[in-house]
Amino acid sequence: MKNEISNILNLIKNGHNSEAVREAKKLHIKNPTNIDVIKILAYSFIQIGNFEKVIEILKYGYEEISNNKDYDFFNNMGYAYSQLENYEKSINFLQSAIEIYPSNIESYVTLADVYQKLKHYDKAEELINKTLSKAMNDPHGFSIEKNINLLLLKYENCSSLEKEHEAINLFHQLLKKNFNADLFYLLTRIKNNGLDNSDLINLAESKLSLKDGFSSLIQQTNFESSICYGLGNFYQKKDEPKSEKYFIDANTKIYNISRYNSHSYQSNILSIIDNYNKYFTNYDEASYLDGSENFFIMGSPRSGTTLLESVVTSNKFVFSGGEKILGKRLMEKFNASSEKDLNDFRVSFLSQYVKETNFIKHDYKYIVDKMPENFLYIGMYQKILPASKIIRVLRRPWDIATSLFKERYIFSVPYSTSFFNIGIFLANFEAINTFWNDNIKIKKNILDVRYEELVQNPKTIDSIYSFLGIDPKEYDPGAREKFFSNTASMGQVKGDIHQNSIKKDVFKSKKNEFYDAFFAQRQYWQQKGILQLENDFFGYKFDH
Repeated sequence: MKNEISNILNLIKNGHNSEAVREAKKLHIKNPTNIDVIKILAYSFIQIGNFEKVIEILKYGYEEISNNKDYDFFNNMGYAYSQLENYEKSINFLQSAIEIYPSNIESYVTLADVYQKLKHYDKAEELINKTLSKAMNDPHGFSIEKNINLLLLKYENCSSLEKEHEAINLFHQLLKKNFNADLFYLLTRIKNNGLDNSDLINLAESKLSLKDGFSSLIQQTNFESSICYGLGNFYQKKDEPKSEKYFIDANTKIYNISRYNSHSYQSNILSIIDNYNKYFTNYDEASYLDGSENFFIMGSPRSGTTLLESVVTSNKFVFSGGEKILGKRLMEKFNASSEKDLNDFRVSFLSQYVKETNFIKHDYKYIVDKMPENFLYIGMYQKILPASKIIRVLRRPWDIATSLFKERYIFSVPYSTSFFNIGIFLANFEAINTFWNDNIKIKKNILDVRYEELVQNPKTIDSIYSFLGIDPKEYDPGAREKFFSNTASMGQVKGDIHQNSIKKDVFKSKKNEFYDAFFAQRQYWQQKGILQLENDFFGYKFDH
């Protein structure tokens, strides 16, 4: 059995997570009550992000030995609940794990992350510093690679508390002792990072020639692409052609090992449209007031959703919930379910989503969910939470495309690594949003905001606040300048609102690739009867 478990761990180490799950399932069938097998099965499901299954496996697996629940049980339950955004349960499990094994830092990191998301910055800071101290005093030595999530959390917390210099100084100290590609990339994302005329840039460039010492192609690709993304960031304002070359190299490396299938995204949209027509069109929501405390900000990634969140939450009434995965996950499960009961779904959605957002927002009156891809389910949200307010952000498509291409998403936004796939994605974005425009009858709770108007016209903020039912005088520009996001936009929305990201004519050699894909996918949606081929993208003229 040790050999089988070792094999599963090696599969996970080399990035073969789906295969690891299959092998863990086989082992569990043979040994259904063995606690080590139960643990490896749960751990394999953590790798593929199926946290509901992790909880199910652990609950059932430990049922017969409920009095002997160990550190692994509480730690993994706490982590799973944190990823499902059930923070109250997560905190309880993690605290139990810490009581059992106070010297293990994993639970501290997850708990600090939960407090950071809940905006309990002082609690998070105390835990982060305590955990960093434990890690750095490890008798086996401090490993940047093993503690990269802790270091990222350190930066997020420092930025929240206006202490960025602490993280910058720490990162420089660590990189001088031992170069790490992920930490180097993170440092390039921080303003005033101290990298000008730095030996670190030369060191990073020299590391790209390394070909040995990697355990897998995935490890080598992540190492090289992180450096290239970082160098692309560094040279953006110094040498644009050089910067573009590094971004292209980074994305090419990731693209070559990724398996993104745009057809599955397309099929998902067709399924959403079909389910909406079958179950939601005639659903009478008029008597419901659910969602009166919920605001949604939606749009393509890199369209300006984070900037808008910083505006909407810069007052004493609205809590910044960030990119909540819970609502989107519940919508996805309903869409994929073979047996659908809309009334049961509504009750379940309210008991989970509204309960959790109410817990998160503390004493604030409202909470914002800024998950961009909620745009897929606008019609569903409006029916289930009819009193909620939805703001959809629109932006010039080429600006979205170039901004996506420069972000190191790795696998979280898989289409971002090629302009061809970005073009297909934006045509899909146009199709589903056109469907909502044509099929949602009552639009009083939906507002479209253009990124360009947001950064150019201060009166746009007044209209946004009026739409949300908040006095525009409550807007606090000072609070907005201090706003922090732990998304790809981290640090980019701090300071004054600027117009530097409008009509940036970069990556010219890739423009035809983008538009050819966009227009080809557009024709597909025209054939499906979803789109009429207009000469604009929600009012934006094409510049191909």
